[in-house]
Amino acid sequence: MQRSTSTADDETASNSHPSFLLPPLHLLQSTLDPTYMIRAIPTNSADRIYCKILGQGAVHGAFAGYTDFTVGLVNTHYVYLPIPVIIQAPRVVDPQGRQWNRLKTAIKQPDLV
Repeated sequence: MQRSTSTADDETASNSHPSFLLPPLHLLQSTLDPTYMIRAIPTNSADRIYCKILGQGAVHGAFAGYTDFTVGLVNTHYVYLPIPVIIQAPRVVDPQGRQWNRLKTAIKQPDLV
């Protein structure tokens, strides 16, 4: 076995990342913004089951040849939803409303407003 010897050029080359692996600077800045808080608590079994069902539905739809769709729960049924229909109108959540407060309480988020 032969030991490799490194030079200063090798060290700087190994410490630098190719530019195509780094995200654009504006994306990096937005992900470091503290207002992008993710879940404050670990997932529970209901979350895991729900995500598994959604993932399986997405894979089944893709293998069936569907495109431009997502999977969702509508009236206790898992269905394929066309993305263009979903994004036609923006959804608005009242930050002072009951639905938003229930969500914050359920995931133990601090009051950021």
